[in-house]
Amino acid sequence: MNDLLLQAASDIAIFLNTHLPEQAENWWKTHVEDRLSYQQQRMVHERGFTTLKQLDFAALIRVFDQNWYELSQTLNLPREGRNWIKELQTVRNKWAHMSTEVMEVSEIYRDIDTLSRFLKMIDSSPESIAVVE
Repeated sequence: MNDLLLQAASDIAIFLNTHLPEQAENWWKTHVEDRLSYQQQRMVHERGFTTLKQLDFAALIRVFDQNWYELSQTLNLPREGRNWIKELQTVRNKWAHMSTEVMEVSEIYRDIDTLSRFLKMIDSSPESIAVVE
């Protein structure tokens, strides 16, 4: 699953890089930096990040979530898309902090299904969607 989230991060970065610059002239500051958590902002400044591709899955999904209203209005994204973003935040945390216990297959399937629906919503590459499915 971690490999799938890594691939999804690339797709999210591409999507946001296409649509966030349309939101404001100073989009990096107003729609990326200002919408990250304090820790994420600190990392961006310390490492000198200037592109979305440099952000990890957690930061990208947060940027997407924090810009949901603007993006959903201009792109006519489905309402359930917001739920998928929230679920993916939980999925990311679960897999990033996974214990040694074996996860139930149904739970893994649910996580992958949510990721698949989200990737289709943002028109990810057919290759990415195929790998997830």
